[in-house]
Amino acid sequence: MSASAGRHLVVIGLRASGKTSAGRLAADRLGVAFCDLDDLAIQDIDGRVFPTVREAWAEAGEDSFRVAEVAALTSALTKPSDDVLALGGGTVAFAAARRVLTEAMDAGVVLGPVYVHAPPGVLADRLRRDLGDRPSITGEHPADEITGLYDRRDGIYRAMAEELVEVEHLTIDQAADRLVELWHRLADR
Repeated sequence: MSASAGRHLVVIGLRASGKTSAGRLAADRLGVAFCDLDDLAIQDIDGRVFPTVREAWAEAGEDSFRVAEVAALTSALTKPSDDVLALGGGTVAFAAARRVLTEAMDAGVVLGPVYVHAPPGVLADRLRRDLGDRPSITGEHPADEITGLYDRRDGIYRAMAEELVEVEHLTIDQAADRLVELWHRLADR
């Protein structure tokens, strides 16, 4: 990683945890850019641009999406400007992405990562209310597969995270406030 890279508050967690909503609001309050890694990844998958993650998964497949995701993560973490970067729910579940993230952490350009956490029941309720652009990982409805994903990924998120924000009882505004507080605390070290 370049010494000229900006500071990147990296937000990790499962789908429907509020990474994007709280991250975008925190970035606005901090006066920095917000980047959603899913949005970056779909801009170049096997030389194609996809309108949504769901379409990228359906047409290009998960493997191609993950390769594009790692490339987008590498690019995002070397940008010279400060930002809040929300990773996809599965990003840190893949070794190549963890290596890129760890290298950026070692280089001192990552603030966090911050694990935005909610229990699987809360996430399932949110997914039933608003599925958004989330593709199925297992073939089940995303609300029905969330407990299995939580069981597989929670330990990985906890191992990668420097901070955890429990959002079960927080509004998006409160979660964003917590991310802003963490930016200031982590940036002042």
